[in-house]
Amino acid sequence: MTDKQSSRVVLITGASRGIGLAVAEAFARNGDIVSITGGRDRQALDDAVGRLRSVQPDASGAMVDAKNKAEVDGWLAATVSRWGRIDCAVANAGVINPTPFLDITEEQWDTVVGTHLKGTFLLMQGAGRVMAETKTGGSLITVSAPAALRASNGVADYASAKGGIIALTRNLSKELAPFDIRVNCISPVAETRMTDALQVYRKLDAAAWARLSPGGRMPQPHEITEPFLFLCSPGARFITGQVIAVDAGRSV
Repeated sequence: MTDKQSSRVVLITGASRGIGLAVAEAFARNGDIVSITGGRDRQALDDAVGRLRSVQPDASGAMVDAKNKAEVDGWLAATVSRWGRIDCAVANAGVINPTPFLDITEEQWDTVVGTHLKGTFLLMQGAGRVMAETKTGGSLITVSAPAALRASNGVADYASAKGGIIALTRNLSKELAPFDIRVNCISPVAETRMTDALQVYRKLDAAAWARLSPGGRMPQPHEITEPFLFLCSPGARFITGQVIAVDAGRSV
C-alpha cells in the first residue's frame, strides 16, 4: 500500500473516460493516490479503475451523480476517512446534448447546467471545506470550455454552465486564499465523445473538423494533461484565479 504521507490525494469527477480518465492516469503515473467518479456507466468506471490500479494500486472509484450533494459528500467522506486529507480536486464531470436553443427543454437545461455548474460547486465546496478544516491547503481545478468565451450554435445550456464555472473559479480564488487553497480553471479541447457529438451536430466531416486545430488534428486526451499536473504542483504555488486554455486555439 502507498504511504499516505508521501503521495498526494487527488479526486477527479467524471473520469471514467475521455479527458477525465487521461488526467487520472497522468496523476497515477506520477505516484499520486487517485479517486475518480463515474455517473452513468458502471462498466466504464470499473474498466477505468482497473487501468488506474495497473499503475497505482491504491486508485479507487465510485458511482456518483455530480449534482447530488449526498453522493458527492459521501465520496469525499470516504476519501478523508481512508487517507486523512485531500490535496487536489478536479471538477471534470460533464454532459452535452447539442440542441437548438428554442428546443432545449427545462429537463435538459437542469441536467446540463446541474452536472457542470452545480457539480463544480458541490465538489469545490466539499473538497475546499476538507482542505480548510485539515489546514493542509491544496489545489482546486475547475473545467470550462471554449464555448464559455466564444459564441456557438446548439450549446446555450452548456455554454452558460461553462461561463458560470469561470465566474465561480475567480470568486473562489479570492474567498479561499486565506486557507492556502488555490482555485484555477482549465479550458480544454480534445477528441472525446463530447466533441464527436458537436462534430455531428455541426455536420462537419472529419477533415473539416480537424482543420480547425493546429497540425490538422484534434488533440488526444493524454496530450493535454500536463497543465492539470502543473496546477497541483509546488510550481503553481502562487497561481490562482486563472483560466488556462488548452484548446488548440478554439477559444480565439
